[in-house]
Amino acid sequence: MSDTRAVKKFTIIVCFGCVMLASLPDRVFAQEKAVSFDQAISSSVRKLAELLEKNSKIAVYGFNVLEAIPDKDLSGYMTDETERYLLSHKSRGITLVERKDIEVAQKELNLQQTEEIDEKTAQSIGKKIGATVVITGTVRRLSGEYVIHVKAITVEKAVTIFNDKLNIKKDDSTLKDFFPPPDQKNYWFSLGGRGGAAIHLYKLSDDISGEADNPSLAVEPALQLAFHFNDFFALQTELALSMDKVSYSGNEPGAGEYTASFKSKSLRIPLLARFTYSNPDILGHFTFGGLAGINFLNIPIGAMELQSSLYSDSSYRFSIPFGYVAGMNIGWWFDDNHRHLLFSDIRFSGDILKTAIHDNSGTLALYSRNTLSFSVGYEFNFGK
Repeated sequence: MSDTRAVKKFTIIVCFGCVMLASLPDRVFAQEKAVSFDQAISSSVRKLAELLEKNSKIAVYGFNVLEAIPDKDLSGYMTDETERYLLSHKSRGITLVERKDIEVAQKELNLQQTEEIDEKTAQSIGKKIGATVVITGTVRRLSGEYVIHVKAITVEKAVTIFNDKLNIKKDDSTLKDFFPPPDQKNYWFSLGGRGGAAIHLYKLSDDISGEADNPSLAVEPALQLAFHFNDFFALQTELALSMDKVSYSGNEPGAGEYTASFKSKSLRIPLLARFTYSNPDILGHFTFGGLAGINFLNIPIGAMELQSSLYSDSSYRFSIPFGYVAGMNIGWWFDDNHRHLLFSDIRFSGDILKTAIHDNSGTLALYSRNTLSFSVGYEFNFGK
């Protein structure tokens, strides 16, 4: 009964999480679709201009550029482009603070020209140069793509009124000239864990008289390790705890009706081929994929317990045959580095032969198992 309650609670949590993810507004992911550098700057500045009060005096402080080629002034280039697009909105009456005045304020406050600043520092700079709004931000390359972050801070209240983040296409002709060639290594490892509900369906062998009570519910946690050859293909192995309880009943000649059950625990270790499709332009932060392979190693934990209404309880050594696994999964990267992944999968597995018990008198085949499992989990990718 406790296992059944746990399964019900877990199912409710999984369903709630799926509903929450599905209900996220489309605009959350729409702004993260990869675009060109020119599209990103023009789009960001247009949205900012609509928020500014008319006749605002703007100071484009500069951009913190990470891991770019040192002797190429990407911050200055982005500042020029931002100012150019701001001045194109003539109906707003926007004016710009001279660059030389900003540089004087930077020196007085002992700041680096390309340093991203917080609200209080922006307020201090703005008061020195008579600006009403200060613009700053960052640009970096993450997982092959470029990410631009633009924010605007009011001088009067030291409050961020605009915070925009855009992904730039990895083959953007403008930005690739400012960064060194990307690291060509495209393999990495991932380590994760998952937990879920499993529906077990048992088929008794011909040596057992009776009918199995199906389905049987269980909770099956697992740890997983994967070697990723690239974004699409990986080999994965797992350490999955399996808890089986095979209840059955029948009618034995001379003894009448009876009930019985086999209870066991084991570790199942599969080898899986894992395929993943991830395209930011189409899926945003989502991934979609599948997996298939074999349960090549099954390790019994302790002995199998036999409980019967006809005989005394007993325990036996047991063995589990190898089997097959196939499934599908969906994931969601919740960081720009694509290192932290939340995922959910559904998979079907089955035994090729039958689980058996062993004693001094020999071996007795008991049952084969098919499993339909649902799980959610977390995966950390390192070395990516």
